Amino acid sequence: MANKTRSEYRQAIRDNLDDQSEKTWSNTYLNTKIEEARQDIANRYFYSFLEDTYTTSTTTATNVVNKPSDFNKLLSAAWSDGTSYTRPLSFVLDEKWEQLNYTSATIGTPYAYNVYGGQIRIYPRAVGVFKGKYKKEPTNFTDDATPDNVIPKRWAHIVEDWVTAAAWEKDEEFGNANQYWQKVEAKIRIMKQEEGEKQMSEAIQQGETDEFLDEANRFRISDLT
Repeated sequence: MANKTRSEYRQAIRDNLDDQSEKTWSNTYLNTKIEEARQDIANRYFYSFLEDTYTTSTTTATNVVNKPSDFNKLLSAAWSDGTSYTRPLSFVLDEKWEQLNYTSATIGTPYAYNVYGGQIRIYPRAVGVFKGKYKKEPTNFTDDATPDNVIPKRWAHIVEDWVTAAAWEKDEEFGNANQYWQKVEAKIRIMKQEEGEKQMSEAIQQGETDEFLDEANRFRISDLT
């Protein structure tokens, strides 16, 4: 089931607003608000539909690891020698990292990583393969026909309600706006709950309950700072 396109979003929003002729809200305005809604919803939680994995080569020349173009936040990391050996990497805070990395030229089997200034760094350096699980950065629509690469179709109505609320607000119809903002918040709470239950269930099945809770708590805390 394909996700909604920008054109489909606009049509659903116009249905909510009973505005089919661009009389009050232009396509340009709705397109802008659709992007704002997608960004806001995606940044509220570490949803599984925004997770992806990637691999990249590591060298002894630098401890900085390349990131994908749609990178937002690293969720977990591992390093492989490129054959049969793979080692999970432990996240270390900045102060501990500085103690570890007192000499940036240290070479060995990586066991730690740190994220600083938008860069992923491993310690020590080594030739091999970095394997990362990360949260994707939502990318804007480039046309009206491409399906949404961020919000699954089953949650598309949250985007539609978000933009409907913003449009009513712009028109100073605050009663209607408030009604839709309340819908947005209620639906996001449901989405977060379902996502949390899904991820916990997967962690239990994989025997990673403690790791899941550690990651969840760390990213909830980082979202507040």
